[in-house]
Amino acid sequence: DKYEVSNSDYKKYIDATYSKSPRSWKDGKFSADDADLPVMVTYHEALSYAKWAGKRLPTEQEWEKAARGPGLFDDSIKTISYPWGNDFRPEYANCREFWANGVANEIKKKFYLHGKGLLPVVSFEKGSSPYGAINMSGNAGEWTSSWYRAYSGNKRSDKRYGSQYKVIRGGAWYSPRDKIRAASRQVGGIPDLYSDNTAGFRCVRKAKILDRQADHN
Repeated sequence: DKYEVSNSDYKKYIDATYSKSPRSWKDGKFSADDADLPVMVTYHEALSYAKWAGKRLPTEQEWEKAARGPGLFDDSIKTISYPWGNDFRPEYANCREFWANGVANEIKKKFYLHGKGLLPVVSFEKGSSPYGAINMSGNAGEWTSSWYRAYSGNKRSDKRYGSQYKVIRGGAWYSPRDKIRAASRQVGGIPDLYSDNTAGFRCVRKAKILDRQADHN
């Protein structure tokens, strides 16, 4: 998906399936003021939405490829650290430095904001990835379907490794610059995958023939 799933997107799912509202909605009610912000849900809520939409959650490898472009698996192309390139740009992502450096003033005026927090999923088009995906750094962390396990060849032990927690990618609006790098990974599902609602998400689906044809037109 080009964008993170918004609250208005999720409301369509709630209305269609009569599912329970996420805990991130105040008093369990949808707010029109938050319609365009990324919805904050548990892993299983994200999983259910993706299935309803005819899609699925990305693996962390798929997520990173979408964020960093073809260079991730092609040595002939330079790999980038952030979706937009190697140089950190605080005005390109909703992160700690964005709010701290005064570059947020224009955004605050545009959306009538008085404090720090999530921004609409369509924000920060300048910081889009090589494939055109927006907000892959900052704003809301994003669930992946991958278990939080050690990479091949990793010798560092971590009691969180295994089939208990999921990988969250992208960092959040309060994350520092090193945590919103495309390669950075966080742990999701503490205390469990049914109650941790600290992340948003975007979906993926297998490319179809018509998609491939459109890419060549």
